[in-house]
Amino acid sequence: MRKIRAQELLFQSFDRDLELREKRLLEAALKEHPELIEERKSLESIYRRAPIRKSISFSPWFVDRTMNRIRVLSNQKESINLFLSGFLTAFRRVAVIASAMVVLILAFNVSTSTQTNLSSAIGIHEISMDEMIDPINYFTME
Repeated sequence: MRKIRAQELLFQSFDRDLELREKRLLEAALKEHPELIEERKSLESIYRRAPIRKSISFSPWFVDRTMNRIRVLSNQKESINLFLSGFLTAFRRVAVIASAMVVLILAFNVSTSTQTNLSSAIGIHEISMDEMIDPINYFTME
């Protein structure tokens, strides 16, 4: 028997009465895996120390109020999802238009420039070293 299944049966044995077949499987697993015996002893000591509680009961209409709250929260999530899907649809349209504008601007820059390279397509022109060093030229460029 697999050890994981044996552990599950061991845990269940503290919560409910096992069927005869399950009891036999658990006893066989305890003989096969000695570490399960140690685990059983530790679980028994935990259960002995834990206070015995009566079954917990909820106030009237608790289930109805809880289910109503879950329904309200799920409706709010749906409305948020509707907002996000609308936002994504609008963003796609804007992204397509912006991409088309970028392509048109690049094409315009390339067609009006005498050189065909990346700097002319983007619209950035090279600055010579003298222009970079000259402080007066720096302020007059803008």
